[in-house]
Amino acid sequence: LHPIDTVKTRLQSPLGKKSRRLFESVYDGLIPSLIGGVPATATFFAVKDFCKRMLKDSVGDALTKSEVTMLAVIVANFPYWIIRTPFEVQKTVEQTSGLNRSSLIHTIEGIKSSYRSYFSNILYSLPADILKFVCCKLFYFNLMRPYSLQGLDEQINEVLFSQSDVIEGANAAVSGALASAVAQLIT
Repeated sequence: LHPIDTVKTRLQSPLGKKSRRLFESVYDGLIPSLIGGVPATATFFAVKDFCKRMLKDSVGDALTKSEVTMLAVIVANFPYWIIRTPFEVQKTVEQTSGLNRSSLIHTIEGIKSSYRSYFSNILYSLPADILKFVCCKLFYFNLMRPYSLQGLDEQINEVLFSQSDVIEGANAAVSGALASAVAQLIT
């Protein structure tokens, strides 16, 4: 969400409101965000999908689809933030202070300082992530599913409809908007 994220981060920092740099170099921190975000997100989805398959195989119909999704999202958040946290710290440092201070922090405090916000990141993101994925499934099954292609074999229809990039994009957009609204209310 650069440049909005940079301005928000600067406003939240102790010196941010007084800084003349508020709207300068608004793309500071973008590189760490991208470098950490891509593998973290890939790991999140790999773990989430694996957990969903394992839960479906082990508990069968004992849990609803929403419960399976919630549990898988909770588990997937832990490795996601293990990867993402140091890059988020680096991003924030670059957004608020620039590159020189960042090097100094890691030299003085070590890598341990990069994980100070690990649990707060998880606690912050879990409600929004759970809501986002559960809403995505509910949106798909209750609003979009009735518009699937009529007259095709159910298995063919499932493959065609569930793999549609347009449908998945719409699911993600609606769910993401709801989750973002909830995340903003939480903070």
